[in-house]
Amino acid sequence: MNPGALEEAGKFANSVATALGSQPMTLAMIVTNIMLIVFMFYSQNQFYNQRQELSKIWITENARTIDLLSRCVVPK
Repeated sequence: MNPGALEEAGKFANSVATALGSQPMTLAMIVTNIMLIVFMFYSQNQFYNQRQELSKIWITENARTIDLLSRCVVPK
């Protein structure tokens, strides 16, 4: 009887867990890299949101300045 894909995946996961358990430095590096990727995603997402807010503020202030300047009348 041939083992199914689920059984093979379970065996593979078990062997990976055993290998990483015997080498804790490798496990620490993997966890650190995953945490770094999550932090970079979060940081870039926050930076993008801040940039969007600043762009909206700049556009509204620019429109307001243009409106004020368009009301100015230069005397003759």
